[in-house]
Amino acid sequence: MYKSLVHSKAIKLTSALIFLLSLLYLGSCNSVNNAVEDALKTTSFKLSALDQVAANILSDSTVATAFKTQTAAFFDTTSDTTGTNYYRITFPDNKVDTIPQNDYATLLDSLNSKKVTLTVLDTAYKVVTGTPKISGMKIASGDNEKLVFYITDYVIINLIKRNGTEIIPTSKAIPTELSANCFTLKNNKPDPKIKTRIEYDVAANTDYLLLIIRNDQTLSKTFFVAVLGE
Repeated sequence: MYKSLVHSKAIKLTSALIFLLSLLYLGSCNSVNNAVEDALKTTSFKLSALDQVAANILSDSTVATAFKTQTAAFFDTTSDTTGTNYYRITFPDNKVDTIPQNDYATLLDSLNSKKVTLTVLDTAYKVVTGTPKISGMKIASGDNEKLVFYITDYVIINLIKRNGTEIIPTSKAIPTELSANCFTLKNNKPDPKIKTRIEYDVAANTDYLLLIIRNDQTLSKTFFVAVLGE
């Protein structure tokens, strides 16, 4: 599925060394310096197949302008006099729906009917979120049993089953090799493009509710998201 994007060789050592040496030179924290020194001692900077695809996708600024834009549904919270909590959802067409927060099946059906969805693709989406901190979309796993989200901003994501069960991530780590192969220079310092990477084990051919939550570290309401699976 990814053969056209996955290189058969290891990552170019030069790019990785530039990134890591820059961090070593510019880093002011001993823990950062120690981590970089340890990374420099490794003999290979080879990425996993999925990470290589993500690096190829998100490091290519010329391709980024062609990414499909997906505006998320914006989730406000409200409650009634009985204490029942609701999501007040504003869709990209500005229509509003109010759904109980625990009715995830209806949430998914509503998002699907408005085509507020992400798909596992060999490309990325330009995702637009709104003023509320919580945005939502439906995502289908396809024939994959593992999904990895790569996001160019600092965000929290929740993946929720139709029955309301939240999927626990298997990893939130960003490999040093990935940062070393996908970065830009910001104020003459290396700045990793992929700021959030989260893995999930999922069931094949299943729909999930994807909630994207901005926090104090989030830089923008708009960012790129690549979702890869295997």
